[in-house]
Amino acid sequence: MSGWGNKDDKSSTGTVTLAAPSITFNGATAHAAGVITSAAHPFQTGDSVVYNNGGGTSIVGLTSTSTYFIVNLTSGTVGLAATEDAALKGDYITTTTDGSGASHTLTHALSNGRGVITGSSTLFTTEAAVGDFIRVGSQEMIVLSIASNTSCQVINANPQVVLTTFSAENYTLNEKPTSVSSDANILSTNVFGVNATEIAAGGDNVVSAAINNGGTLYVEVPVVTVSGGGAVVTGSITGTVLTVTAVTSGKLVVGQTSGQFTGALGAQLTSTEVAGVLGGKGTYTVSSQTVGATTITTVPGTTAAGTAAISGGAVTAITVTNVGVGYDAAPTLTIPKARVTIPTSGITASTDTVAYTAHGLAAGDAVKYFHGGGSAATGLSNNTTYYIATAGLTANAFKVKAATTTGTLAATVAVSGTAGQFTCGASTLAVADRVTITGTLGGTGTITGYATGTVYKVSAITGTSPSVTGFTLTTEAGVALVSTAGTLTGLTYTVETVVDISATGNNAQYFEKSASTAATAVAAKGTGTTGTSAAHTGWVQRKVGTGQNAGRIQYEVLVALSKNGITSDAADDIEFPED
Repeated sequence: MSGWGNKDDKSSTGTVTLAAPSITFNGATAHAAGVITSAAHPFQTGDSVVYNNGGGTSIVGLTSTSTYFIVNLTSGTVGLAATEDAALKGDYITTTTDGSGASHTLTHALSNGRGVITGSSTLFTTEAAVGDFIRVGSQEMIVLSIASNTSCQVINANPQVVLTTFSAENYTLNEKPTSVSSDANILSTNVFGVNATEIAAGGDNVVSAAINNGGTLYVEVPVVTVSGGGAVVTGSITGTVLTVTAVTSGKLVVGQTSGQFTGALGAQLTSTEVAGVLGGKGTYTVSSQTVGATTITTVPGTTAAGTAAISGGAVTAITVTNVGVGYDAAPTLTIPKARVTIPTSGITASTDTVAYTAHGLAAGDAVKYFHGGGSAATGLSNNTTYYIATAGLTANAFKVKAATTTGTLAATVAVSGTAGQFTCGASTLAVADRVTITGTLGGTGTITGYATGTVYKVSAITGTSPSVTGFTLTTEAGVALVSTAGTLTGLTYTVETVVDISATGNNAQYFEKSASTAATAVAAKGTGTTGTSAAHTGWVQRKVGTGQNAGRIQYEVLVALSKNGITSDAADDIEFPED
C-alpha cells in the first residue's frame, strides 16, 4: 500500500509558474551539422516542437514556425527530424549551414501534456519526489523529474483539462496514488485523501455545482445566486413544551425570530433533545432549560457562493468558492441570462454609442436595459426592450433604437448645398436620426471624406415627417460636411431613429440579451452524517453526475486506510469540508 502514499498534503512552500518545455539558442554558435546544443534540454525523442528563428536567419534546411520532431542525442544536444517516424529512427536533418541570431527557439506545446514548472522560494528537492502530484486550480500534474529546488518537469494527470500556463500561483503537493493517472475511468482530480474528520463533517455545506444547461450567448461571466436550502419548520413553544405544526426539512433554534441567537435562548435543538422532530408534527419536551420564548426560528443555509466559468457562449462550470453553513437541503442556484454590463465609461453620449468589446450582438437583436439599481442612462428606461441599430454597429460598439423599423430615403437624393444639405422625395425623417450611406459614390455631387458604410447624423429637416423633402447631415460628432451640389448615384440611404443618450448612467447598468437562454445548475452538499458520505477513510474517488444525474454524487473507496491513515490534510475543504 505504500505505493499509494498517505500524505494528502505535503509541505509546499513558495509559488510556481508553468511554461511549455522550450529552449533558446544561438542559431550560429549553438548549431553544427544539424546538432543543436542546449545544456539540460527538456525534450524526449519523438517530441513535436515548433522552430522559430527569433527574428534572425533560419538555419538552412529549417523553416521558421514549422513543426519538427526531436532526436534526443545527449542530455545537452538534440537533432530535428522531419517526421516522428524519422525521429524514432534517429534520422535527423544534417544541414551544415548555420543561421544567425541568438534567439532561436524550440517549443513543445503544453497541449501535448508535459510542462516545466519554475518555482519561487520552493524546495522541490526536499519537499517533493518523483511521482508526487502538484495541483494548481483545476490543473493537476505528476512530477516527472526534479532538476533543483526551483525547477521540475511535470506531466498532465487530468486528460479532461488541457495544461495552460500560469504564473506565481500557490499549489498543493501530495502523494496521491500514481496508478490513477493510467486509469481511463479515474481522474486524479477526483481522488481525495479523506480522513475521519471529513467522513463525519460537512453535511450542511455546499461543495459542488453541476451544470444542467450551459445557456447561450454569454460573453461575460454571470453572477451565481445561492438561495434556499435551509430548514422549513413552524410551531410554538410554551415553557419547555415544543409544539411542531409542520416540518419540511432541517434543524430548529429556540428563540428570537431575528436569526441572531446567544446563550440558552438561542440553543439549537438536536434530534436528541427533540426526539423525532425532524420527522414530522408533534409535541416534544425541550431539554431542561427554561426557554422563555414563544416562537420557533428555522436555521437557514447561509454564505455559500460560487463563481461561474464560460466558454463558447455557454456556462461550462461553477466553482464553489464558499461552502457556507446550515444547509439542510441543497440550495437553489440561479444564473441570469446573458448580459453586457456597461460602466459609465462605456457610453459616449455625444454619439449615443455603447462600447463593449466582442459583444456578439447583431443588427436587429433585442436587448433589455436594466439600470442595476442605480441611475439610468438618460434616454434609456429601466426594464425596457431596445433593438440593436445598424448604424455604428461594430464588433466592439453599438447603438440602440426603440423600434425594429429601418427606413430608406424616398426617390432621388441630391446634394443641394456646400455644407451637407440634401433633397429627397417625401420621406420619414427626424432630427437626430442616423443615415447610413453605402455604395460607390457617383453622379455630379460630392461628399468630402465619404466612404461606404459611413454613419451621418440629421441636424435639420425641411417639411414634416413622413413628408420630409430636404435635410442636412453632419458627422456623428456634429461637424458640418463639405459637399458639392449635384446629383448622386450608386448609393443606398438607411434611416434609423437611435436612442438619444444624454447621460452615462451608472457602473452597474446592463443590457440583457433577450434571445439568450439562461444556464441552469444544481448544487450538492458535502459528506457527513446529514449528507451522502464517503464510506471509509483513505483514498476516495468522488464522482459528480451530469445531465439527468446532475448534482448526484457517488463515492468509491479506492484504497481504505485506517481511521487516521491520511495525514497532512490537503486544501480540499470544498470537496470534503470539515466544518
